Amino acid sequence: MTALLFFVCSLVAIASAALVVSRKNPVHSVLFLIVCLLSVALLFLLLGAQFIAALQVIVYAGAIVVLFVFVLMLLNVKKETVTLHSSTVQKLGAVILVIVLLMEALFVAVMGVGWLSKEAWIAASGISFGTVQSIGRELFTRYLFQFEVASVLLLVAIVGAIAITKKR
Repeated sequence: MTALLFFVCSLVAIASAALVVSRKNPVHSVLFLIVCLLSVALLFLLLGAQFIAALQVIVYAGAIVVLFVFVLMLLNVKKETVTLHSSTVQKLGAVILVIVLLMEALFVAVMGVGWLSKEAWIAASGISFGTVQSIGRELFTRYLFQFEVASVLLLVAIVGAIAITKKR
């Protein structure tokens, strides 16, 4: 049952991600982004990482998507009209990339089944995956510099957004 739920959530995530980038209406893209983020949160739940799943819903599907909607409403973006001018090199590159990605997915599907179960992977790695303690320990020890850089980048983005929208 878990494997079936995993494949359904994976297919929903892949399909909605493809619809995010293929829709001409930006509001529809944001709605499909919500579906994609919620299906990824379900995948985290299947892994037993309840804290990460809750963060996925609260931070990404909640706050970030609301920010996207505010930006769309602020900019008053209309439906995009795209004229495609693709060369044969781009088409050939796209076909090669699709073939490589399908081969990789086939390899993972064939070889990946039965490698390690979730419990065996967690026991082998020596961490309790997705718990508040393990995330806090990693975030404020090993990844402290990256965490601080991300917070400074977010601050710069907020100041930049205010500067752009401010009337002169």
